[in-house]
Amino acid sequence: MRQIIANVRGEVPDARIIGFPRGAGASLGHYVRDVPVDAVSIDWTAEPSFVREHVQSRVAVQGNLDPLVLLAGGAALDRSIDGILESFGTGPFIFNLGHGILPETPIAHVEQTLARIRQR
Repeated sequence: MRQIIANVRGEVPDARIIGFPRGAGASLGHYVRDVPVDAVSIDWTAEPSFVREHVQSRVAVQGNLDPLVLLAGGAALDRSIDGILESFGTGPFIFNLGHGILPETPIAHVEQTLARIRQR
């Protein structure tokens, strides 16, 4: 990853790079210390308190809505959105999925997500 980033920045010095070490878990702290990313995307399994302390204190965080919760929608989706915003909303943060949208996800659930985020 360091070499890829060096090559990209060699061509585009101001490139902003978001790394996605999917499933890194407790290694996330090492990743953001050792890899020169501007932000790190986290999957839905990442522990919020660990991410706040060891990752978000160094770089912006992107994530980490579970794609299955988005697929399910309803009150569970609202609770998950609220939890993510409460966990990461006070630091540098980009709301996103923890790993891609499932093709069968209803557009109405995406709209529900956007509305919930915008009202907070």
